[in-house]
Amino acid sequence: NMSFDRSETIFMGPLVSEGKQAYMSSNSAVVRFASMLSQDRIEELAAVSLASRAEEDMSGARRLLQMSDEDFTRHWVGGLGFQSMGNISIEAGAATTFQGPLKHLGQGIIDLFAGAVATFAGYDEGKNWMADEAALVHHHIAALGMRSAGNITFQTSVATFAGSLWSYGVQAYLESSRAKVVFGSSVDTPQDGQEMDSARRLLQVAEEYTTEHYVGGL
Repeated sequence: NMSFDRSETIFMGPLVSEGKQAYMSSNSAVVRFASMLSQDRIEELAAVSLASRAEEDMSGARRLLQMSDEDFTRHWVGGLGFQSMGNISIEAGAATTFQGPLKHLGQGIIDLFAGAVATFAGYDEGKNWMADEAALVHHHIAALGMRSAGNITFQTSVATFAGSLWSYGVQAYLESSRAKVVFGSSVDTPQDGQEMDSARRLLQVAEEYTTEHYVGGL
């Protein structure tokens, strides 16, 4: 088990958390999945990802953002997964796979930078992903949600965004294979028998508690 409490931890070398009992938890802490990329390369990726469409030739920008397998530092979170009540950063050159469930709660946010990859995976084991949804690994991203300027992949799992997903930038990309992605909200589902006083009240509540998702980039 690995616990992070009111601290900042940077993994520049690969973090591999695996085994049936492996577990990570974070409480009011910052966990950074980083890499050994040079600072010049990191700054280049950041500058290109923030450029507007009017300022950058899109094809040229994407060529600058391309990275080979050798560029990546690979982090692996398996076992019983990771419960985070803080901030998570996945930085340029880091490819982080969550095979065990990621449960992101509290008040923190997940940041995925340009030149980084996050994979929300599961344990396949021959499951019929459409018929056996309850048996799949479930990832839950609540709190302040996730900001992504990089690539996100979903594989044989269920990922629910109760907090906002904001995917933007010239390299931002989402890909799903045999997975379910739920764009939800932080609003609790009304219990049976609960009724709103009026249609106006219903609209007021909806506007106040709307969770916004944005999918841009590629």
